[in-house]
Amino acid sequence: MQTETFSAKVQCPSPAIRHGREISPRKAEYTSGHQVEFQCDLGYVLRGSQRIQCWSDGTWKPPVPYCDKVCGPPPKITNGQHSGLKTEQFPYGLEVKYSCAEGLSLIGDTSIYCTSDDGENLTWSGPAPECRGESFLLYGIRLKPGPGCNISTQHNRIRSELLGDPASFAGCFAGLTAPDWG
Repeated sequence: MQTETFSAKVQCPSPAIRHGREISPRKAEYTSGHQVEFQCDLGYVLRGSQRIQCWSDGTWKPPVPYCDKVCGPPPKITNGQHSGLKTEQFPYGLEVKYSCAEGLSLIGDTSIYCTSDDGENLTWSGPAPECRGESFLLYGIRLKPGPGCNISTQHNRIRSELLGDPASFAGCFAGLTAPDWG
């Protein structure tokens, strides 16, 4: 008499993830040995391993990853930079610090954070600061504002801010001086 041995297929639960998808062909069932690769939707970053495998005990190893929402790139500032220049993903809680070119002062918060106002969508915690000061570069020429004025540039356009008496407003532009080329 002969006996037959049946080996039951061990299945793992579907590894579906929110805000992402499998980049390997999707299956109706996942049995031991099957591998799955994931990719997140635009605006999300994968947390965990990109590739997982169904094991004979019915579990995924490493564990099923998830997709985490990220902020878009932080705002750039004229005559300055932020600490995230070499960063591609900006997850919740990430801090970006700003600094200005030599001779300029940072006006506003020195850093902003990737945060959420509604618990779902991510945004930066505030506007980017500005770089202002006694002198600044415009098209490669260092300029210095007149007394009682603060002048900054954005997209190579001059913007002035009056710090005192309205009668001295014309002095903001009249007081601009270029370097002595002599």
